[in-house]
Amino acid sequence: MKQPLLHLKKLIFFSFVCLLSLPLLSQETIAIVADRDNTLYENSSGDVSNGSGAELFVGRINRTTNFRRRALIHFDLSQIPAGATIESVELDLFVSRSAPGSGNQSAALHRLTSDWGEGSSNAGVNGGTGASTEDDDASWIHTFSPSSNWGTAGGDFSASPSASTSLGGVGAYSVSGGSMVDDVQGWLDDADSNFGWIILGNETTARTAKKLESREASNEGRRPTLTVTFSGGNATNIEDVASVSLRIFPNPSLDGNVRLEAEGLVVGTVDLQVINLVGQNLIRRELNVLAGRIQEDINLSSWGAGIYYPLFQPNPSSPS
Repeated sequence: MKQPLLHLKKLIFFSFVCLLSLPLLSQETIAIVADRDNTLYENSSGDVSNGSGAELFVGRINRTTNFRRRALIHFDLSQIPAGATIESVELDLFVSRSAPGSGNQSAALHRLTSDWGEGSSNAGVNGGTGASTEDDDASWIHTFSPSSNWGTAGGDFSASPSASTSLGGVGAYSVSGGSMVDDVQGWLDDADSNFGWIILGNETTARTAKKLESREASNEGRRPTLTVTFSGGNATNIEDVASVSLRIFPNPSLDGNVRLEAEGLVVGTVDLQVINLVGQNLIRRELNVLAGRIQEDINLSSWGAGIYYPLFQPNPSSPS
C-alpha cells in the first residue's frame, strides 16, 4: 500500500537568501582606491584636462598666467553598509615629483559641491600642461566637457577646508582630521551629495606645484586611497553577515514547531519578522539580545505549507 502524502504537504521551509538585515558587531576598516580623479588646469577656454593620466597636480607652476593646478578626487563608498557610523578617515597620497626648491607646501581638501567627470584625456608622462579635453572631462571651466560648466571657474567647493597637510619631496603623505569624518558620513548617508574633494595647493607662490600619483598610476600602492574605519550599519547580504551564526531547526518542519538561534549580534534588541513568498508579514517580535545571542521558539502549525523568510532588523532604540 502506498504511503499518504499528507505530511509532505505540511512541510514548512525557511530560506535565508538576501533577506538578512543584521546590525554589524564591531569596528571594521577598509581601504578604498579612488574611482575618479582629474586635474583642473587654469585656462579661460576650458580645453585642457588629464582624465586618464597617471598624475594629478596641485599648486602653482612657474608661469605668470594660467598657473594654478587643482586636483579632483572621488571615492565610491558603496562598500560601507548603510547606517554605519564613520569613526575615522585617512586619505593617502603619493608625491612623485616636487618643483625644485619648493620645500614643504600646504595642501588643503575642500568638499566639492558639484559633480564632475573623468574623460579619456591623457597628458602623458610629465603632464604639467595637460592635454586637450575629451567628452565628459572636467576642466577649469567645465564639470563635464563640453556642455556642463562649474558655477565658478576653477571648481565649486566649500570655502572652508575639510583638512590640510604639508606636501614636500617625493614620498607618501596622509591627510586626516578636520571635518573629513563629517564629509564621509554625509556622503554615506546621502550618496547623491558625494562629489568628492578638490585639493588646493599653494597658489600664491610660483614653483610650488606638486605632482601626485593618480588612480591610473602603474604602482598600485601609490594610488590615492581612502582608509575608513566604521562601526554599526545594516548588513544586506550574506557576505556582510559572515560573522553572524544563524540557525533554524528543524528545517523543514513537519509539525510547525521550529527554534531560531543567532549568535554574533549587537547587544540590545532586534526585531524579528517572518514573511511569506508574497511579502506578507506573518509574525513580528522584538527580541532581547543577551551576550550577542538570541534564541526563540516559533509555532507555525496554523500556517500553510510553503517557504518562509526570517528578516532581522536592528531596533532603532537599541545601541549599535
